[in-house]
Amino acid sequence: IMLDLAKSQRIFFHILGFFPTYFRPPYGDISLDQIPLLSQYFRLAIKWNVDSLDWKYEDVSKIVNQTVSSVRPGSIILMHDISSTTVLALPIIIDRLHEKGYKFVRVSDLVHSGDLNPVSNQVL
Repeated sequence: IMLDLAKSQRIFFHILGFFPTYFRPPYGDISLDQIPLLSQYFRLAIKWNVDSLDWKYEDVSKIVNQTVSSVRPGSIILMHDISSTTVLALPIIIDRLHEKGYKFVRVSDLVHSGDLNPVSNQVL
């Protein structure tokens, strides 16, 4: 895993010009023995508190309803780029959340505002 992290960091730096400071753990899982390793590369593990279930449903309306009904202030929504239904659902989700008064911000804005849910995110 150390080699994979080092390689990915070099790629990010080459493309972006900086090293990422946030990490989304696969499946949202981090074990205690991974924290010292991850903390060498990242400042914060970012998890989600709304699962769109786009990996489960192939129905746009189910993805939209699951997501929109679960969002609360400060939510981070998990979506995947593996399905065309996700691509179709996303503009509808954005429109519905805008109608409810939500605005979309970068994770770094949530971190700096203090609105990040500490239960679903942890300092590495």
